[in-house]
Amino acid sequence: MIRKALALGVLVLTAAPVLAQDPAPATFEVASVKMAPLGDTRRSEMKGGPGTKDPGRITITRYTLGFILRNLYGLQKHQIAGPPFLETECYDIAAVIPPGTTKGGALLMMKNLLAERFRMRLHLETKELPIYALRIGKHGHTIKSSERSVDADASDTSFLNGFSPQNALAAMGGRGSDGFPIMDPKRFTGLIQTFTGDKAKITAIRQPIQKLADTLSYRLDRPVVNQTGLTGLYDFILYWTPEKLGATSNADADLGVSIYAAIGQQLGLTLVATKDQVPVLVIDSAERAPIEN
Repeated sequence: MIRKALALGVLVLTAAPVLAQDPAPATFEVASVKMAPLGDTRRSEMKGGPGTKDPGRITITRYTLGFILRNLYGLQKHQIAGPPFLETECYDIAAVIPPGTTKGGALLMMKNLLAERFRMRLHLETKELPIYALRIGKHGHTIKSSERSVDADASDTSFLNGFSPQNALAAMGGRGSDGFPIMDPKRFTGLIQTFTGDKAKITAIRQPIQKLADTLSYRLDRPVVNQTGLTGLYDFILYWTPEKLGATSNADADLGVSIYAAIGQQLGLTLVATKDQVPVLVIDSAERAPIEN
C-alpha cells in the first residue's frame, strides 16, 4: 500500500498501434538501449519524436519494457503476457530519427529496435478475458467537456504519450484546500494520480475517457474497456481511497470511498464485470539484457 506524503502515480497511457508500414526506413539512424539502475520511478521520462518540439530524437528514461510495449501496441497491462522482468527492469533508450519520419514510421522503428536488441519473439492473439466495461450510469454522466486552452509544450512530451513527472511537478502550484497539489492547466495537460496520506486523487485535464479506462486498468485486477461512447476531451477530478480498492460499495463514508463507488458518485459512470474478446500480446521469448549498442 502506498503511504507517502505525496507521490506521483505512474500512468498507463496508450498509443495507437501501427496498422501498416510507413514508406520511411524502418530503422533509426542511431540508437542506444541500456539497462537503467533501479531507483525512483519519478525520474522516468519520455520525450521527443514526430509531432513534438524535438521530432528528430527520442529519449526514454527509466521505463519498463512492459510499459513501452503497451504504448507501442496500444494495449493495457493485462493484455501483455511474458517474462516477469518486463515489469521489474527499467531501461534507457535514445534514438535519432531520420528526417521526415511520421509517427507511424517511428512506432515501427521502435518495435523493430526492441525486437532486435532484446532478441524478442512475439505475436498477437485474441483471448476471452474477464474485463470491466466502463459505461455511463443509469442517471447519466456528470463529466464536463474541456474548454481549456493550453501551451503547446504542456501536453505529452513524447510521440509515445509517456508520462513526464518533471512536467507535472513544474505545473504544481501549491496545495489546495483538499490537501492535494494544484495543477496549473496552462502548464500541464494529461491525467495524473497524486496521493496524500491514505487518500488518492485523479486529475484529468483535456483528456479522452480512454485515458481513464487505461489508468483504471493499471489499478484494478482486469482490463477496463471504454464502452461509454463519449468522445472529445474532458476535465474531471476523482477522489478515492486506495485501501478500499477491493470494495465494491461505500457503506461507510468515514472509511473512504472505493474506486468503484467514486466513479459512480463523482462521474456518473459505472464498472460492469463481464467478459470480452481482447487482443493479447504474447512475448514468446526475450532477453533481459539488451545486446550491445
